[in-house]
Amino acid sequence: MRKLALYVSHREIRVISLLAFVLLGVLSACSDAGLRTTLPAPIPLTDINPDPNIVEVQLVAAPASKEYLPGKAAAVWAYRDGAKPGSVGTVPGPLLQANQGTSSTVITSDDLRAGQVRTPVDSLRSI
Repeated sequence: MRKLALYVSHREIRVISLLAFVLLGVLSACSDAGLRTTLPAPIPLTDINPDPNIVEVQLVAAPASKEYLPGKAAAVWAYRDGAKPGSVGTVPGPLLQANQGTSSTVITSDDLRAGQVRTPVDSLRSI
């Protein structure tokens, strides 16, 4: 298990939000209207730290199954809440909620087979 501390500025959040909004617009413009589906609202990760000024969560990369087309399940690599026993990986993954200025710690685990994938979390540096 690795512990990472993430610090994101207000400006970075706005840039990421804008990029996500533009990407969503492009994807929706390119999609077939007959195949549109609504993604479920992301489930918030469970804060395991009792201190209100620190958000500490457990994020687990694990295989899961997702139905993108009716009746057609696909094997996916997904993220799940490690603090909830029996949680299932979701696409999109769980939501990390924190107030600006709050210290955030993400504890990551990899339940994928060895060598199967390098998770995006691997590229974050410890602070």
